[in-house]
Amino acid sequence: MNTKKQKTLLTSLIVVVLILLVIFLGLFYFNHQDHKVVVTHKNSLSKISSKNNPVADLTIKEATGLAIEYAHLKYSNNQNWNEIYQNSLVGTLEVDRYQEYKFENYTVQPENSQSLYIINKEGALTFSNDKRPGQGSVTFGDTQQELGHVNLQAVYTTVKKQGKLSIAKKISENMNLETQMATQSEKQSSSQAQQSLRSHASREQSKPNNDNGNLQPISISSKLQGTWYAAGLFASKLGDRVQITNNAVDGKTIYKVKKMPNSEKGLNEFRKKYYGKLIGESTPDGVSYIPAQNYGIDTQNYSVDTIDGVQYLMSGSTGPAGIFFKNPTDAARFTNKYKNHNDELMKKLGM
Repeated sequence: MNTKKQKTLLTSLIVVVLILLVIFLGLFYFNHQDHKVVVTHKNSLSKISSKNNPVADLTIKEATGLAIEYAHLKYSNNQNWNEIYQNSLVGTLEVDRYQEYKFENYTVQPENSQSLYIINKEGALTFSNDKRPGQGSVTFGDTQQELGHVNLQAVYTTVKKQGKLSIAKKISENMNLETQMATQSEKQSSSQAQQSLRSHASREQSKPNNDNGNLQPISISSKLQGTWYAAGLFASKLGDRVQITNNAVDGKTIYKVKKMPNSEKGLNEFRKKYYGKLIGESTPDGVSYIPAQNYGIDTQNYSVDTIDGVQYLMSGSTGPAGIFFKNPTDAARFTNKYKNHNDELMKKLGM
């Protein structure tokens, strides 16, 4: 009897141990599965987040296209970047990568982790992350100085807000971008060719009566004349200035053309002959102009109007680039009033 009870007790203990073991294994299995689901979910979110961020995976060409469009908006009064922009629209951009680049007045020297691209020998873009430019920043420069530094996400947001993403895409598709490191001596031939073109234009312009009176300085309305101060709205920087006289903007005379060529060949000769001169026209409320070598592309415009009873000067090209006022006090006041109310501002401007 005792032996039978002992066997029964032993059997019961074995059953209990087996049950506990099954429960333990079951809990371990489900806990392990739950842990795996959580990890997979995190990775999925990461991938979705990357797809929803169009800046994250930009190529260097796409980032450069965005940067050129941004520079056109941000530095609308910069001659170097205006010429780069006009050339970008017709697919005549040469973008080369350098270890360093010497302009006449300063040298651009990126750090080891950065990459420097020179555009048509007139502008500099320094990317902090060459392989994933959208996850870094870019520094802008012209032939004279460094202009500014901004995150690529902010560049994208600004360009998108102005409705210029399609133009930025076109610019990136049309450009010839070289990622192989170059030195300035290797690029002298193209630079010398460009200098030769400018020298030829200069010689032509210096000849007496070489245009037979075909170019005449325009007459800009007195409404536009004077010194204007930029508000920190759109792509302009608070405190920037533009000086307009009876026939010039920032000291550069604007000419009207008495007779334009009526053929593509004649137009090409016109661009070559008057290289560097500003060609434009004026109205009672505005003035528009473009470098002769880019004639036929989008122009730079200035026009006067009023907002909240105050006269302002609008700067723009393919869209609004900046608003200027006759005194810096108004420029600061309107900056504070509308910097966070872009929709209201656009409505008041009739856009």
